[in-house]
Amino acid sequence: MLHTGMGLWPKVAFWTLETPDYAIRNHHFYEKNGFLKVGHTAVVPKIGFGFVQYEKRTQHDARADALTRATQL
Repeated sequence: MLHTGMGLWPKVAFWTLETPDYAIRNHHFYEKNGFLKVGHTAVVPKIGFGFVQYEKRTQHDARADALTRATQL
């Protein structure tokens, strides 16, 4: 399902998301699908939990990085 959703926007180079810190199965799912954990918010007193932040660069973005590096040489 995740890959299907990401496939709808093939030109998007950089994805970010947050998931509740208590949702350990979500963390495993996102990491298994190539997302990197990049941060963690503080516990929000009103709701009683914080969030884990994830990012993922796509193949499209990796090609853009390679082109940028090549033109800088």
